[in-house]
Amino acid sequence: MRRFDVTSIMEPNNAMARRSVRIAQTGMTLSQLSMNVPFTDRVPYELLLRLQVTLRLSGGNAGDQLTHQIAESGVLFHCRLRDDLVVLKDVAEVLPYLNEPGGESGFTGAEIVGDAELMDAKRVASGYEHGAQNGFEPDGNLYVYNEVWTCTLALTLHRLFDNPRLKMAVFTPDNDDPLVVTPKQPREI
Repeated sequence: MRRFDVTSIMEPNNAMARRSVRIAQTGMTLSQLSMNVPFTDRVPYELLLRLQVTLRLSGGNAGDQLTHQIAESGVLFHCRLRDDLVVLKDVAEVLPYLNEPGGESGFTGAEIVGDAELMDAKRVASGYEHGAQNGFEPDGNLYVYNEVWTCTLALTLHRLFDNPRLKMAVFTPDNDDPLVVTPKQPREI
């Protein structure tokens, strides 16, 4: 094809562009949160999962379709991950593989509760695979474009314990008789 007396290079084919997103965990931090109720069978933790999100677009670029999808997807990812607060509602899930009933630690399981937040998103890499679009030579292969983001997913995890029931508490002041308190007969100090 000749336009303006310049030879143009035709795109590899008329294949439709495909889009896929892959999410991989790259790290984790677990920190105990402060407790409002001192006697409970649940201990709350903040679970921070570091994630790598990869957007992959591949296909032909007939009519600049792949180029348009790359631009639209890049803007969409930037707006959703960087500019908006992403809250995943009701991600509660029991984690069955963390159960050890009757274990010495008293730890009997774990569950994720509440909502999750996606934060600290950064684009770390973007570009074509295998040197596509780096030269002007015709190529019969499909184009493959990757955009890699990192982010953190914040969750609340409850560790579950079997606490024995309180039967009695004994307070021994320095110069006084011991004071015994049972749940059925509370006494004021």
